[in-house]
Amino acid sequence: MKKKKYLYCVVLIFAAAKYKTLTCNDFIACSTAQAVNSEVVNSETINLQAVVEENSMIYVKLSSEAVIEEADVEVNEAVTEKADVEASEAVTEKADVEVSETVTEQADMVVENPEPDYADYDTPSDNSFKSYMDYRTITDTTSMQYELQKQANTDGYGMRMVDDRYCVAVGSYYSTTVGQAVDIIMQSGNIIHCIVADLKQDIHTDSTNRQNPNGSIVEFLVDTDVLHGRIQKTGDISYFDTVWQVNLFSGEIDTIRVYE
Repeated sequence: MKKKKYLYCVVLIFAAAKYKTLTCNDFIACSTAQAVNSEVVNSETINLQAVVEENSMIYVKLSSEAVIEEADVEVNEAVTEKADVEASEAVTEKADVEVSETVTEQADMVVENPEPDYADYDTPSDNSFKSYMDYRTITDTTSMQYELQKQANTDGYGMRMVDDRYCVAVGSYYSTTVGQAVDIIMQSGNIIHCIVADLKQDIHTDSTNRQNPNGSIVEFLVDTDVLHGRIQKTGDISYFDTVWQVNLFSGEIDTIRVYE
């Protein structure tokens, strides 16, 4: 019994301490409120249940605070959850916009499809003969042709090269610019990468300024001191394939591709 009284007293002391500034107006009966504010604390015989039943406001106040505290927690959780949702939606929306813009931008780039930096030119028929000239026949020291040969070298077969491109001369139909890159595309599918090293004079080509009377439309620059004797005898670079057992120069030329 003492233990139960002790527990009642603890609870009552807690309630009294929590509401020690309450006035009589806070309770149904003023005398009981006073008891709660003072006498109850010092009383070991007071019936706590009777006090609470008589002054239900004590229970109301205590329970109200619990309800309010719980409500505050729920509101805070709801606000936090809503904020998280809104932040997540904002991030997702921003990400969607950025992805959409990126996709659109890339699509625009694909649609643009820029023009190639070259043009393909046709060739006359019967053009399998491919003539050559010795690079030392270029004697004008003020010309672009002469300057280009300073950058060129002779490979092991006697062909003049600038980097990985063969030096050639073409008619004005194809190019009038020394140093311009061109590709000789064979009917076989082989591609000979070349560079314009000299320009054929129009008087030496046909009315279209493409082909020499001997049938050649491309003339290769060589070093005759190194060039194989059989090629020199025939005058045709096409025999390079026969002499050196390769498959590159022989056959008809299909197209000449000129790079800008």
